[in-house]
Amino acid sequence: MQDFISHKDQTHSKPVTEGWTPDIPSLLIGLMVGALGVLMGMEYLDSRNSQIEFVETPTLVEKAEVSFEFEFYDILKNR
Repeated sequence: MQDFISHKDQTHSKPVTEGWTPDIPSLLIGLMVGALGVLMGMEYLDSRNSQIEFVETPTLVEKAEVSFEFEFYDILKNR
């Protein structure tokens, strides 16, 4: 482990006077990558929405013409 207390009294040899300035090429590259990502996301969502087809679903329930007769109902009813 280092002893930071012994280094506490040292000052910087060169004072920091320069402020932060944005790096213009990095900002432009970031904007282009961000715009590309947004466009790709929008294209993906558009293609996903176009794949959904609104098709009428077939009815799964069929109407029975003959009524059901339960044998156990007659047995329980006659008891």
